Amino acid sequence: MHRLEVPAPHAPPFAVGTFDALGPLARAEFPHRHTFHELVHVTGGTGAHVVDTARWPLRPPHLGVITPGQVHQWAGVRGLTGHVVLFTDDFLLDHPADRELLRRLGEGPWLRLDEHADAGVTRLIAELEEEYRRGGDGTE
Repeated sequence: MHRLEVPAPHAPPFAVGTFDALGPLARAEFPHRHTFHELVHVTGGTGAHVVDTARWPLRPPHLGVITPGQVHQWAGVRGLTGHVVLFTDDFLLDHPADRELLRRLGEGPWLRLDEHADAGVTRLIAELEEEYRRGGDGTE
């Protein structure tokens, strides 16, 4: 098992981008765990995502949460598209309910998104990506 530790040390505790922009590890087909939260918005593709031995078939569009310490991998994935948002606990404001919600979402199947919800998630991630790319206040 591999342990993936991205974002890198001394880097901002946040990253966002497409699977392509984040590189091949964003589609890792080997079991691994990491030390940060990962929100995954899958907009296309076939195959499955395995989290802590639970296998979830891809049925885009959907939204998934992977929490620090969970073991996960992509399995038999083809044509995977979408965005990934990575952030550490340090990125979150100190609201215990936020961490609890992320933990609960990470324990279950990924959320299927209807057309309206998918459009909202797409818009929100585009705004996050734009702000991150601009490098304004709070991104250093």
